[in-house]
Amino acid sequence: MSQGVPSISISDLSKYYQFNCEKLVQKIVSKKPKSTNENENKKNKTDNLIEASKKRGNEFELEIKNKLNNVVDCQHKSYKDLLRNVHVGQTFYQMKFDVPENVYNANIKDIIKLKSFIPDFIEVIREDGETKLMVWDVKSSKSTRISHQFQAASYVYLLKYIIQDFPALSISHTIGIRLPHLPLQTFNIDLLLQRIDKFFRKDLPKIIRTKEPFWYYNTRCRTCDFVHTCREDAIGSISMIPHLSPENAESLRTFVSSRNDVVDIEDLTKIVVNEDNDVKKSDKLIIKQIIKYDKKSKRSPYLRAKKTKRAQPFYIILYYTRKEVYFF
Repeated sequence: MSQGVPSISISDLSKYYQFNCEKLVQKIVSKKPKSTNENENKKNKTDNLIEASKKRGNEFELEIKNKLNNVVDCQHKSYKDLLRNVHVGQTFYQMKFDVPENVYNANIKDIIKLKSFIPDFIEVIREDGETKLMVWDVKSSKSTRISHQFQAASYVYLLKYIIQDFPALSISHTIGIRLPHLPLQTFNIDLLLQRIDKFFRKDLPKIIRTKEPFWYYNTRCRTCDFVHTCREDAIGSISMIPHLSPENAESLRTFVSSRNDVVDIEDLTKIVVNEDNDVKKSDKLIIKQIIKYDKKSKRSPYLRAKKTKRAQPFYIILYYTRKEVYFF
C-alpha cells in the first residue's frame, strides 16, 4: 500500500451507519474539521460531552471485565502468541489486530487504510463442534444501535482474514452487545456480513472518491463532531426542511442530483407549481408531500421557515457536571 494513504478506524466508520452521512466519512478521513471562532465555545462544550460519554463507556467496560472469570488482558501482548494456545472458556480483553493486506482489493487499495482494531472482548466458545472466537462489545447506551452491530460485525469480517493463519480456530457469526443493566444480547450476522463486504469493497471507495457526498442536516447530527460546521453549511439548502426522514432525504437527493435548477426549498416549490416543466407527476407528488405543499396558498410553509431560519433542527442538550450546566 502506498505511503500517504488516508486512514480510518472501524469505530469511526460505524458512525456512518449511525448518521447515514457520506460527508462525515470524508471529514474524518481528511482530518480537517472546520471550526469558526464563533462556534469554538460550542465546539468545546460538545467535546466535553463526548469526553464524558467516553469516560462513562470506559468505566462500564472495566466494570464488566472485573466481573468476568478467566479473562486474559491482552494489552501489550501479541495476539499471535495468545491465539496459538486458546482454551474454551477464555475471554480475551483488548486484543489488538493489524488489518492484513489481503483485505484490500483493487477498488480500495491506495484509497483508504483501515487502522488497527481492538474488540472489547473475544470469547472462546464451542459451537457446532468447533472452537470459535465470538466477538462482543460493551456499549453504555440505552439500546443497541445498528452502528454497534456494524462495529462488532466488522471485527468479525476482518478477523476471518486474520484467522486463516490459525487452522484450529474459526469465527462465530454470532456477535454480542452488552448494555448497562441488561444481559449480553446476541445477534446472528450472516446477512449483515454480506452488507459489510459490499460496503468495504464497493461503497466505501465510492464515498471516498465522490465530490458530492450525501448528507443532510437533521436532529441526529447533534452528537456529531462536525455539527456546528454542517449547521452553517445547511443554511439556505434543502437540509433546512425539518424532520426530513432518511427515505425522503434519499428521494430528494436522487431528484436533485438529476437536475441543475434545484438549490433550495424555493426551487422545489417552483417546480411543483409549474405545470409546463418536464418533471414527472409522480415526482411532483412526492416533493409536495415532503415540503408540505399547500394547494390553496400554492406555497410551502417551509419557505417562511427558510427565510427566518426557523426550519433548522433545534435542540437542547443538558450536560451536567459538578460545576456547570451546558446548553447548546
